[in-house]
Order: sequence, then structure tokens, then C-alpha cells
Amino acid sequence: MAVMKHVALLIETSRAYGRGLVRGVARYNGERGGWSVYFQPHGLDDPPPPWLKDWKGDGILARVSNRRIADAVFQTGAPVVDLRGIMTDLGLPFIGVDNRMVAQLAAGHLIERGLKTFGFCGLPRGAHPHMDERCDYFGQVLEEAGFECRPDDVQ
Repeated sequence: MAVMKHVALLIETSRAYGRGLVRGVARYNGERGGWSVYFQPHGLDDPPPPWLKDWKGDGILARVSNRRIADAVFQTGAPVVDLRGIMTDLGLPFIGVDNRMVAQLAAGHLIERGLKTFGFCGLPRGAHPHMDERCDYFGQVLEEAGFECRPDDVQ
């Protein structure tokens, strides 16, 4: 019989995306088993939870959104997987969306519907590296299809 792994979730419940991740972890654990999950609801930019300082477990799945959370998860000494990826200098493994595929699907869908003018609306460049990546891929797909994309900077 496999040894039970103790996994902490630092995933916000204040946003639909985070709640979806929590449901996905629960589904995975329900299908595969083997995890004892420690989770308490919190917001994305909340300070590190007090229990984390003394937590001893096998790993952490976290949406690392700021340096305070990054420092707190590093101080546990447990392996961490980042589920947000906005702080690319941390050296953490990241699991997220395939931005190239998202861009291909979106551009293909819009082209199939006969659209000829395109834009990309998102956060200001540099605010979220994966959104920048998605914008770049979207522009590349459109350019390869003979179209132009005008990204809009949101202030």
C-alpha cells in the first residue's frame, strides 16, 4: 500500500479560477487517492496563513502571487509547484494553461467566423508574463494567416 502524502493547497477561493483548481485537485485525489490535503479558504493576495510556518508536509500546490507567499512556502522546505506563474524568477515548477493552444483556438475560431479585424485586450504588458505570451502567440497565429492584431494596453 502506498504511503499517504500530505499536501497543502494555497489556492484562493475568492476567484472562480482558484475554485476550479481546488475542484480539480479534489477530483484527482478522489480518482487516484493517496493525498491528505490541508486546505483553508483564502483570497489571492491574502498574507501567508499562520499555520504554514509550522506545517510539515510532503508538498505544496500554491498560487504564488507575491514575495510574501513565495518566502513563506520556501521557508517550509517542502517542494512547491506554482499554479500561477507570474513571478518567473522564483525557479519554481509551473503548471498552467497552454497559451500557444489557447491562442490557436481563439484565432481559428474568430477567423472561421469571418472576422477580419483583431485585437487583444489584457493587462498592461509586463503585468502577467503568461498573458504577454498568449498575446504574442495570438498575434503570430493571425500574422501567419495573413491578418494583423492590435493589442490594446489596459490602464
